[in-house]
Formats: sequence, structure tokens, C-alpha cells
Amino acid sequence: MQPVKFDILSLGIDLEKRNRTHASDRHIHQLISSHPSFLQCVSCLHINLNFKGRLKQEWTQVFTFSSIVDLMFPAMKTLFLFALCFTLSQSADWDIFTFTQEWPTTVCVQGEQEHHKCVIPDGVSTWSIHGLWPTKYGTEGPTECRQVPFDANVIKNITSELSKFWANMYADTSDTSFWEHEWTKHGTCAMDLPATATEYLYFRKALDVMKGLDATILLNNKNIMPSDTKVYNVSQLETAIQDQIGVVPRIECAYDQKTRKHLVYEVEICLSKTFKPISCDQSKRYVRHHHHYNPNESNGSSGSSKYNSNCPHDGFLYPPIPKSRDIIG
Repeated sequence: MQPVKFDILSLGIDLEKRNRTHASDRHIHQLISSHPSFLQCVSCLHINLNFKGRLKQEWTQVFTFSSIVDLMFPAMKTLFLFALCFTLSQSADWDIFTFTQEWPTTVCVQGEQEHHKCVIPDGVSTWSIHGLWPTKYGTEGPTECRQVPFDANVIKNITSELSKFWANMYADTSDTSFWEHEWTKHGTCAMDLPATATEYLYFRKALDVMKGLDATILLNNKNIMPSDTKVYNVSQLETAIQDQIGVVPRIECAYDQKTRKHLVYEVEICLSKTFKPISCDQSKRYVRHHHHYNPNESNGSSGSSKYNSNCPHDGFLYPPIPKSRDIIG
């Protein structure tokens, strides 16, 4: 077998050379060469570092400590990078993505009931991304899979797009707090896939998915429009979306305690790891992840729903986004 060589972050580590000149490194060489997770991680790092353009910013933080790593003894350096790559290469146990969109008007109703101050940003006029969640069949999660801190600078080039399609509507929180929450809780579990392997790629992929699965467009295409008076039921929304993407979405509602009316809240679409819409049959997600909603408050649920939606039998409203963007709550 040929000796294994890697150009790791341009640090000039030559494992073949170390194997000849450092007895202590021979054990490290054998350990690394026999560990597929490390080899996969190093290969991934090497490939990504050779990409130009948008991925360049992903590795800024890695390069900031390269000078420090370069000062280490060879054995220390190798062990350090082994530990780094081993940590990054740990796989989370999950099967599919749950791509969730939320209706801004209902988000603010929920937010007010949870004692938040809520405002729908001026640029928001459609359904908004709630999250792209790695999901294991039959259970919740996984969540918070890796200790990879959120860095707002990493996504600064797509912040304007995120503000429009993945908006934080809680005026009493920082502009980036929602994104930080979603990255820490869900994005760190999606790092197994090359398409979502970094913070930037995770948010970029969610925006790209939204372009093809925007609930506003899917519902408008079937003449399901926001209205203050028209009552819809779950099967109408399920059928409208299924006719266009080939699978049934999950529709969730929230209860407005002031008006005592039920409002459409979220649309969940299950995706394969190649981001193709698939059936949610085996995926059971009933706990709200960001805006906690107790389905018992609905006073009845729609038995006609394929996925036991918490929306009521007698229908719900799909209220327009208010023209006034004043703070609510």
C-alpha cells in the first residue's frame, strides 16, 4: 500500500516523511490511515479548499488559527487535526429533512401570546422559512449535534435574502437570533451532507429549496389566497400542494386567543437527503420547534388530514399579512 499523504490546510504535513523521521509519529500515521472518518474529513477539507468563490469565506476561521497550529510540534499538530476532523466527521442519526414554512401573520399572533413583541419586516410578503430540520423517522430530532458556533459574518452575503425569506419577526430579539437558533439546533446536524456541510451552505441550500417549494406560490396556483373571511380546510391545502409536488404536506394551525379563531400556521414538506419531496408517512413531528403550540388548545383536530393535523374540523382562516407593520405585543 502506498504511504498516505495529505496537504491539510496548507500546513505542509507530510505523513510519509513523519513516518520515516519520527518514531512517535509512526503510530499516529497508522491510527489516521486506518480511521475512515478522518480520511473522509481531510478529503472533504482538501476538496472544499480548492473551490473558488462562495466557499472561500467558509474557511476564514480555519485559516485564522493555521499560524498557531503551524507552531506545534509535528506530532502535536497531527493529533490536533485528527481531533478536529474526528469531531467534524461524527455522523448524526437521521433519515430525511423536514422543510418548514410559517405564515407571518400567525407567527405574530403566536408571538404575542408568548409575550414577544412581533413585527413583520417590510420586505416580507410571503410564507417564510421556519427551518430545514434533519429528522429521524418516528421521533423528534436529532438536535444540537455539534458544538459549531454560529457566526453571522459567514452568511453576511446572503443576509438580505434571508431577511426576506427566513425572517425573524420577534422585535424583542436580535436580527440574527432566529438564524443562530436554527443553526445551533438543526443546522449542526446537517453537516454530514456536502450540500449542507457548513453554516453558509446550510442557509444557502434552504433558500434554494424555498425557490421551488414556496407555499405562497403553490397555494396561489390553486386559488388559495389569504382572506379575512374565507374559511379553508386541511384537505384543500394538502391537495393543492400535492397536485404540484407529488407528495402530501403537513398543515399545522394555531389558535388566536383574542379572536377565538384558528389560523393556518405552518406547512411542512419532507425531503430526501437529495432534497427531493418525499412522503412524510414515517416521520412524526408534533412538537413545535420555535413557536411552541399546544394542539390541545385547538378544541378539535381535522380527522381528514393524512398526518393528523391539529387544524380543526370546521376549518381555519388564512389571514392576510397586515399592511401596517407596527410592532404587535
